[in-house]
Amino acid sequence: MKPKVCLSIAGIDLSGGAGLTSDIRTFSILGVHSLSVVSAITLQNTYEIRGIKKISPSFLKKQLETILDDIIPDSTKISMIPSSSCAFVIYDILKKYKLKNVILDPVMISKQKVVLTPPSALRFISKKIFPLITLVTPNIPEASFICQKEIKTIEDIKDSVKYINSLGVKYVLLKGGHLEGKMCIDTFYDGKDFYFFKNKRFNTLNTHGTGCVLSSAISAFLAKGYDMYFSVKKSIDLVNCGINKSFSLGRGYGTLNLFDCKHRRGV
Repeated sequence: MKPKVCLSIAGIDLSGGAGLTSDIRTFSILGVHSLSVVSAITLQNTYEIRGIKKISPSFLKKQLETILDDIIPDSTKISMIPSSSCAFVIYDILKKYKLKNVILDPVMISKQKVVLTPPSALRFISKKIFPLITLVTPNIPEASFICQKEIKTIEDIKDSVKYINSLGVKYVLLKGGHLEGKMCIDTFYDGKDFYFFKNKRFNTLNTHGTGCVLSSAISAFLAKGYDMYFSVKKSIDLVNCGINKSFSLGRGYGTLNLFDCKHRRGV
């Protein structure tokens, strides 16, 4: 049977823990075919980023048009957008091709405190791209920037996801890993109701690429026809399994191990 198809628009992480490599691996594990568009190349290993080569807006546009003139994906996952001009290209492409099931992971800063998506681009994204996408998956610092407020409590989280939803995006998943506590609480909002996913916090540094795996897994489940709540829940389960089974790689942040996770087929 012909597999479903997911497109990833992302940067390349040489260590394979995050970015485009991680997305392709997650798509494959979940049984969907991968389409790939490169937004940047990071000189990155497990403990540092030595440099970033931004893809020019014109070449980003050529990549997207080349693939989308031939194949329309069942879902699209967007993460690293290295400039405001690249953000405008993606905005224009989303309008032109009317892509469905679009997931945005608005990565801003790496674990090494390197800027991946500049604030000017994220401001454009929140104003122009949010109304064109299905789900946005910010972490606490990213949501704080979008909302221009500090997030410390559950009430802060509720107010923030409501505000982000009001910008035009249909669903919001606020990742709670940056808040202190024994439990990690992820908050999903469907425009009406809140759903809280509570999971034990693992004492490990092997969390490189968790946001990439989460958003690409949601994209894969949506492509396969599951609804948003199921896709979010099963993807959170997959990420937690991957962290629990993670492995050290290099001298820095290790990598999620999805290969042994029973959640990977989503049933």
